[in-house]
Amino acid sequence: MKKICIWFLLLQKRLLKKPLFLLILFMTPALVLGMRQVAGKKSGILTVFLYEAPAENGLRESTEYLIEPLMEKHGLVQYEITEDPEEAREKIARGEADALWIMPGNLKETISRFLEGKAKTVVTIACREETVYLTLAREQLYGYLYPLISKEAAWRFMSTMREFRKADKEEMRSYFEQYYIEDFIPNNLVRVAHLDNSEFQGIREGRNYLTTPLRGILALLVLFAGFAVTLFCLQDKERGLLSWLPIKNPQAYSLGYLLIGTGDAALAAYAALYLSGSFTTWQKELPLMVLYFLAVSGFCLLLSRILRNIWVYGATIPVWLLACIVLTPIFIDVSGFPLIQYLLPPYYYLNALHSDVMTVRMIFYAVIVCLVSLIPLPGQSRI
Repeated sequence: MKKICIWFLLLQKRLLKKPLFLLILFMTPALVLGMRQVAGKKSGILTVFLYEAPAENGLRESTEYLIEPLMEKHGLVQYEITEDPEEAREKIARGEADALWIMPGNLKETISRFLEGKAKTVVTIACREETVYLTLAREQLYGYLYPLISKEAAWRFMSTMREFRKADKEEMRSYFEQYYIEDFIPNNLVRVAHLDNSEFQGIREGRNYLTTPLRGILALLVLFAGFAVTLFCLQDKERGLLSWLPIKNPQAYSLGYLLIGTGDAALAAYAALYLSGSFTTWQKELPLMVLYFLAVSGFCLLLSRILRNIWVYGATIPVWLLACIVLTPIFIDVSGFPLIQYLLPPYYYLNALHSDVMTVRMIFYAVIVCLVSLIPLPGQSRI
């Protein structure tokens, strides 16, 4: 045990002297802080101005029923309140905004006139051009406006029914208000959920949709750290720095070197994940992160022993990282390449979070690559 602690401290000290390794470790929390900073700013792909036309009686019903709920939304559409519709129109003409929604202060009265055919519209929309994104944005508006219209239409229909013609209107209205179900649609245009349909924690906490790929990006950083530590170990071997060390099992030494370096990166990624808002529970996250850094260590070591040449190994690193970006569910979930996907450690990690089957596969993968990487290959005595 004492020997293991000494080796751990020596290798840890050696790794912490590497500028590239320190850069990777500091890059991990910096990435999360940067993404959270960006997510806290305006990040919508659309800018829509909201204007409430003043009512004669001073009512501001659109603010209560439409504007305030829309302003609470964070996502693809950036809503801004304006007091000058003409200025908003000019910004739309200059391309600084996408649309202007003009809402009546006496919203309920306007809805009544709309149902009677006396008003052509309830909300007036001004935009420079019609796009798919603006059509989607209006779905959010309809989600709050339609329940109000349908409620008034239901009340009018109920009032004309023969059974209620002689009933007291106030009593009937009270009964109607009590039992009518207002089916508002509060969801954002994009609902981020896991494969088991459980909601993404970051959305519950008000995080921006831009932070959703952070887990995958952090997984890539851990993999990159594994590649970097392997290169450090290969460089030490080429320079003959290991020849004087009393190493009885070179493969075990190399794996230990990788486990220490990748473990540092995994610890930084775990802390960054906690800060990002993507964290679920430590009972779920910690075992997965341990499995992941074991899988990455075994994968990187096995790959280096198969390729043997440090230059060839280094040249393949961008290829593997690009394959992970495309074929693992960091940004999109691509299917159809299972033989390649099952070689990539991030594929198991990102899918295992909400799949017990993939968790079991990840355990087998981590054990197999670690054990196989320890088997001496013909003509190889080290790494």
